[in-house]
Amino acid sequence: MEAMSGLAVIQHFLRHTGNSRPAAVLTAIAIILLSWAGPALPGSSSPAMAALPADAPSRIVVVDDSTYAPFSFLDHEGRPAGITIDIWNLWSRKTGIKVEFRLMKWEEALRAVRNGRADAVGSLFRTAGRLEHFDFTRPFLSIATGVFFHQQIRGVRGINDLHGFVIGVVSGDSAEELLAAKYPRVRNVGYDGAEELIRAAVAGEIKAFVLDEETARFYLAKHDLRGVYRQTTEPLSVNTSHSAVKKGNADLLAVIQFGFDRISEEEIAGIVSHWAGRSVFDRVPWGVVGMAAFAGAVLLFLFLLWNVNLRKKVATALQDVEERNQELLRSEARLRAFFELAPFGCIVNDLEGRFVMANQAFYRRVGLREDQVIGRTGEEVGLFFGSNDQQGILAELLRTGEVANRELIISAPGGLRHILYYGRTLELGGQTLILSATVDITGRKRAEEALKDSEDSFTRLFDSAPIPMAFASDVDGFRATTWNRSWYQVFGYTREEADGRSGAEIGLWVDPQDRQKLIGMAQRDNFVERLVVQLRRRDGEIRHCELFGRFIGKTGRQVLMIAYIDITDRLLADRAMRESEERFSKAFASSPAPMVISEIDSSRFIDFNTNWLKMIGYTREELFSSTALELGIWRNPEERKEIGRRLRRDGFIKDFRAQVVTASGEIRDVIWSAEIVNIGGQEAMLSLVYDYTEGKRAAEEREKLQLQLLQAQKMESVGRLAGGVAHDYNNMLGVIIGHTELAMMKSGTDNPLQGHLEEIMSAARRSADLTQQLLAFARRQTIAPKVMMLGEAVESTLQMLRWLIGENIELEFLPGAEHYPVKVDPSQLDQILVNLCVNARDAIDGVGRISIEIGREVIDEENRSTAEYMLPGEYVTLTVSDNGSGMDRETQAKIFEPFFTTKGIGQGTGLGLATVYGIVKQNDGFINVYSEPGHGTTFRIYLPWQSDMAPAGEKGRQAIPAASGETILVVEDETVLLEINSTMLRDLGYRVLPANAPSVAIRLAAEHAGEIDLLITDVVMPEMNGRELEQQVRRSNPDIACLYMSGYTANIISHHGVLDKGVHFLQKPFTMNGLAEKVGEALKERRMNGAPPHRANDAGA
Repeated sequence: MEAMSGLAVIQHFLRHTGNSRPAAVLTAIAIILLSWAGPALPGSSSPAMAALPADAPSRIVVVDDSTYAPFSFLDHEGRPAGITIDIWNLWSRKTGIKVEFRLMKWEEALRAVRNGRADAVGSLFRTAGRLEHFDFTRPFLSIATGVFFHQQIRGVRGINDLHGFVIGVVSGDSAEELLAAKYPRVRNVGYDGAEELIRAAVAGEIKAFVLDEETARFYLAKHDLRGVYRQTTEPLSVNTSHSAVKKGNADLLAVIQFGFDRISEEEIAGIVSHWAGRSVFDRVPWGVVGMAAFAGAVLLFLFLLWNVNLRKKVATALQDVEERNQELLRSEARLRAFFELAPFGCIVNDLEGRFVMANQAFYRRVGLREDQVIGRTGEEVGLFFGSNDQQGILAELLRTGEVANRELIISAPGGLRHILYYGRTLELGGQTLILSATVDITGRKRAEEALKDSEDSFTRLFDSAPIPMAFASDVDGFRATTWNRSWYQVFGYTREEADGRSGAEIGLWVDPQDRQKLIGMAQRDNFVERLVVQLRRRDGEIRHCELFGRFIGKTGRQVLMIAYIDITDRLLADRAMRESEERFSKAFASSPAPMVISEIDSSRFIDFNTNWLKMIGYTREELFSSTALELGIWRNPEERKEIGRRLRRDGFIKDFRAQVVTASGEIRDVIWSAEIVNIGGQEAMLSLVYDYTEGKRAAEEREKLQLQLLQAQKMESVGRLAGGVAHDYNNMLGVIIGHTELAMMKSGTDNPLQGHLEEIMSAARRSADLTQQLLAFARRQTIAPKVMMLGEAVESTLQMLRWLIGENIELEFLPGAEHYPVKVDPSQLDQILVNLCVNARDAIDGVGRISIEIGREVIDEENRSTAEYMLPGEYVTLTVSDNGSGMDRETQAKIFEPFFTTKGIGQGTGLGLATVYGIVKQNDGFINVYSEPGHGTTFRIYLPWQSDMAPAGEKGRQAIPAASGETILVVEDETVLLEINSTMLRDLGYRVLPANAPSVAIRLAAEHAGEIDLLITDVVMPEMNGRELEQQVRRSNPDIACLYMSGYTANIISHHGVLDKGVHFLQKPFTMNGLAEKVGEALKERRMNGAPPHRANDAGA
């Protein structure tokens, strides 16, 4: 069983009776009595708990909303108060359980119970969503939830008519769940409490809200002093209020219900009546209220007079009219009740002003009791300040019989009060009395004063506003317009010309239809925003303006306030900007150089042209979906950050050199120029990119070629010098070695000169080695690569290397776990090791370590990416490392350049590493260097692995091949060398034909056609070289063998220093044994080719 509280009934009925019928006031009094007389609250229909259980709590914590008046709120001393609080205090007295109230924001209160920080919610509507978290008692109140809207909104019958408006609700309130379930199209916004919601509505943040009716009326009365909010005719819902505990807490729920079962309906009704007070007709016009009060009072006393006369007649009437008399008595009681319960002060005075009777509303207003008032005048009880007010009213009543709408000031508890007085004289029982009604208009007077102050402030602010403004009332169709000072300044009119006249009257509107459009929009939407129109200044100049408008309340009228924003200059600027942007867009798109617009700090792309896409290789989608840094476009991200820093500092950056990486991984060298531009109100970086990769490569290539040319010229000069020196020096050494060897052979081992001859031979051989080094230095030596095991070859040089680097440096050799076959000239290997170890030694300051390591490595396409010059294949690696001072990158880039040295003057030639580089390249290998300052240096040489070739065996010392009388033509332009060579050949048993010039040799070959087995010729000679001589000799001796001898071949019989295939060569200077071996090899090959030997009768020539 549920019923609405008395307060809800009053408010519900007053809402439906409207404000236009004064009779509704008296009818409302009757409804109040009927409401209070009937059943007010639900009782308990379930069986009651007989007694509290032994384990019932001695104290419970009850939480509720701190801004939910009149049900729960904090009073002026900060203590919990309200209907719900009083009901729970009564519950506490019934159960003996102490209740601790905690009032807070509504959502916090619900969370407190759900989280176990509180025991119960004081008053809670039951909804489907809340049933998931709470268990509920039986209801003890019914509360209506209403829909409230601003008076500017017309045609609102219910919540559905507010579609498109934002509806305010209290966060966590049941209205949120109701709107979401039944009205999903309605948008709502939550506030922490009811008072905050009302403040937001009055401030204009929202135009409509949903709230429990009693609570809404409480806070509207407090904050809506202008009375701008209305309520729909029907409530949104009528809800039953329960107490609630956390879901599953059945024991506590039973204890709480036990207490409520012991509270009667009359007790709850008494609490509600105490808080309901009297109804406040805030929205009834005061004139209507006064008339209604007066009419009620007249009607009341007419009925009383009629009742008195009727009762006199009934006294002498017959018994059959007794029932009618009883009915009249009941009617009199009802009318007296109406008088007592009237919401305004009702008074009856005699003609001297003494009080005859008054109702409770009057006593409450003046703060006096009946015994203090009856029989005394208003002046005597202290209501008036003097006799003037009371005597003036009495005089006018006696003269006219009526006083209406008289404003008086009376003394009352809390200070002076403004009242509106209505009075009329009545004849009652032969006595003239004064029936009066008083309405407290203190609130209205204060509101009027505040409104006047507000309007004065508004007028000052309006006239001093920095933008043109105007307002006009709907009373005269918005014709009489008030303009502010800024408007006069902008549009050039004087106040005499424009004040009180409409814009149409002074010719303001270029298109008169724009004025009608403005008014129509305002009336339809209650506001106007950004209406663009053309307006004419007094001097005829046309200005483009944006209009903003709102209806405001001003002295009871609907006033349209308009602000004029001159956008002429902005439109011109926008047009210029659009034209500029169009020109820029065309230039941007068609620019032959890549152009980019991006965010300054994040590097996110905003736009780019086609040439940027062509250069960088990414698709538009890839660029828009990621930043440049995320895509890895910047090879060095710090370069991009530096561009951003300089741009922020200077506003532009010019000719910044950087490297970017394309989608294919190609590195491009670019020159980056940029400046800050504004894109949609955001600062961005506009960049112009010049790709100079090809130009840089061409410049580098030119520089490289220039350096190579200079190096070639240097080496050519050195080579020519070395070759010339080596040629002559080797010839002289050949004479020395030849004669010494012949002398040693003929002198015998016991000859005292044998030791001296051996020393001469040793010195000559060392000189020959020195000559070979000179040729190697100039890359002019003729080499004969052979397959060898690299580990064994290196190991044979270790002793020499240790002697070179000194005792304070440790030499470590790591030969590896297998054999490592390579093809290289042994003398070149020695040069590599010596140069690298000497450089390592010079890089070590004091004690240190040098490591030589041999290994094996396979180069494929994957690990080749870091050194693209390396060809795929299998290699033997020779690594020389030291823990010396190391090198920076700049130094590493130049170490293989000829004549580059980091040593002091006179301490290095700068050719050591250049020679190593040349030897490695000559043997189809590669060399890499790894170094860091302070961390030593590592050189790694890659030589092709000779998997299909066996190493050449050690020949050892072999016997001199025996001659068979073959004929040898010897050609040498140095006479002394020709003689010693001829002598050695004759001693070996050969027939010799000596020639000191190519022309002599050609003649001898012709004379001995078909007789010559072998041609031994110098390579470099006057008239012609050895190769050309061989070709001439073969004309007369086609099957002849050939052996070249030289200290310097000058690429006549070799290619880049490597002997041509099938060429027999004897390096000067040589020994007799060396000569015999090479002659024997050449003749053996001739015989293998099928040529028979030409035997001569004698062994000489």
